[in-house]
Amino acid sequence: MPKDPDLYGRLPGGTARPAARLSHDSTRCPPQVGTLEMCAAMFAPAVPLFPLLWLGAIDGEALMMLAHVAMFPLMLAVMLRRRDEYAGCAG
Repeated sequence: MPKDPDLYGRLPGGTARPAARLSHDSTRCPPQVGTLEMCAAMFAPAVPLFPLLWLGAIDGEALMMLAHVAMFPLMLAVMLRRRDEYAGCAG
């Protein structure tokens, strides 16, 4: 484990939103599979980048940029997979 006391302050910016959504949704009903898939699409890009951060190969800004660049196609794939849910009343 890294000895950087500010590590958790440098987590990707979107980490609080999915966790809050899951906790809010779970008070009404069990978490939906779509919500879990979208959370995974947001967190997955950051996971392999943290060892690079800890080793000093990248800094916090690079981690955030790379995670967000990788996050977009993953989130798009989840949305296309569940097109009916995300289309709402448009279709």
